[in-house]
Amino acid sequence: MIIRQSGEADFASLKAIWAECFGDPEEIVESFLHILPRMGFGLCAEIDGEIAGAAYMIEGMSYGDIPCAYLYAVGVFEKFRGPGVGSAISRACKEKAIERGAEIICTQPAQKSLYNWYEKIIDT
Repeated sequence: MIIRQSGEADFASLKAIWAECFGDPEEIVESFLHILPRMGFGLCAEIDGEIAGAAYMIEGMSYGDIPCAYLYAVGVFEKFRGPGVGSAISRACKEKAIERGAEIICTQPAQKSLYNWYEKIIDT
């Protein structure tokens, strides 16, 4: 698995992940992907040259004087779920956000069952 920064050339795959995982309209996802570089960054995971999953980090927030980043929209194509793609992308996002100055990483899991999973991955 290769984890790398996502870019415009990846938009078709990123939109497909988003549609499969979250069901948001393509226009909203397209808009988000275009404004993301002003708000943070996105990473994607490739397996055998195919994008398997993606996650995004929104930066520029703070808790008092402490810089924070928000892990957002971790999604993995169903056929790639199980071997840790989501965990690897989430950890890579956390590491990159910390390198860029974040001291707290936060998220809001879509399901209560995910709280422990995220806590193990992004607890700082």
